[in-house]
Amino acid sequence: MSVGISFQLDQDEKVVQETFFCPIEFQKQDDFTRDLFGEKGRTICKPYLTNRRVLIWLMVIPEKKELDPKAVWYTLPYENVSYMRPGKHGKINRKGLEIEFAAPKVGGAIAGIGKSMEEKGGIKGWVGAKLAKEKMKMWLYVPDFPVWNLTITKILQEKGIVT
Repeated sequence: MSVGISFQLDQDEKVVQETFFCPIEFQKQDDFTRDLFGEKGRTICKPYLTNRRVLIWLMVIPEKKELDPKAVWYTLPYENVSYMRPGKHGKINRKGLEIEFAAPKVGGAIAGIGKSMEEKGGIKGWVGAKLAKEKMKMWLYVPDFPVWNLTITKILQEKGIVT
């Protein structure tokens, strides 16, 4: 099954919820968009919840008017979600769903140590996996953020990630 603009879902994956285009914000917005797109700019998205992950078609409108908007699919597995809080906002003064999640670290000594420990498995592997990731926050400004919060919470409970 395909969703949005040519994103192929996994065989046993299905869309549980989606909404209209909306603003999205990341904790280190300029760094995040520069790393992802090579440009700073305003971000909007078309988000989907599937039974396996949060799926976001992320678009950036560059600050430089002569540059074209760019887009990429961004996926967030539910296992990476640390916590969620509805009704919160970042710099955009608008209520939304705040999600803190773990993302792979790109480099540095701690990330390298974490990756080498992760390969060993066992308790060292678990600790290594935590060291190899960094916490990030995003604010998803979906108009029906309370419903998204309940849906994601239900999925996390079904997967045994939260109780």
